[in-house]
This record gives sequence, C-alpha cells and structure tokens, in this order.
Amino acid sequence: DVLERVADGTGIPRPGKEFDLLQVVITPCGKRMYERQGREDFVTRMATGGAGTSRRKLSDGRAIIMLRDSMVADFAKDGRGFSADDAYAFSNWSGYLDTADPRRGWAQAERAGARTVRLHTSGHASPEALAAFAAAMAPKTVLPVHG
Repeated sequence: DVLERVADGTGIPRPGKEFDLLQVVITPCGKRMYERQGREDFVTRMATGGAGTSRRKLSDGRAIIMLRDSMVADFAKDGRGFSADDAYAFSNWSGYLDTADPRRGWAQAERAGARTVRLHTSGHASPEALAAFAAAMAPKTVLPVHG
C-alpha cells in the first residue's frame, strides 16, 4: 500500500508488472479492510498473483511476509501458519507486544517453534536503533516511511 501511494515522481517501483519480484497478497481480513475504506480498486490491482495466503505459492516457499496481528488468523487457516522454519520479527514499539495473547503473531510463532526477535524499526525507534538497523541491512537505498 505504501509503495503504491508514494511511487509517483519518486522512481520507486510500483508493485505489479513494474516490480514483479514483489508479490502482493490480499488476505480476507485485508480485503475487508480495504472495502471498508472504499478502496476495492486497490484490491483489484494488487491481487493479481493468485497466491492468496498460500505459503507454497509465495516465492517458492521463501518469503518475507509483512503482517499485522489481525492478519495472523488468515495465514493460520488450513495449516498455513508459522512453522519451526520461520522467523518472526516484531518491529513495533515494545509496548504494543503482548507475548501472552495466543491470538497474536508472537505467541503463535513461539508455539510453532519459529525464531522470534524484537527488531524495532518503526518511526518510534530511536535514531540509534534505526541507524543500526540500516547498517546491518546494508541496503542500496533507505526509504523512511511512517504512516
């Protein structure tokens, strides 16, 4: 959604044909959210890959999946939740993390044996934490976004 909104005039590729390495997955929960916002057109443009929430169809089994706790249930259906081969990075302020709530991603990832890590990259992270994250990732470009 962010790439779609900021792409004009920036040279940043848009998801879709222009950036086919990025597969956009619209979960049932996400579809409902965009419909409530009157953005069915976004769902139509982005949900072209037919992957749904199928882990098998996402990047040949290797994928970085960005999700909110509200989306975890969609991925957990039919055995597509976390596995011991996964890593779960919680990137928000630690005050938002509830490790005991079994519905949340952290608890589900731990229960499945996935590696869990706190990696604060949100706009509320300190400048030092953001600089350390950027240095560790060593990207060609850093695009700070805070919604």
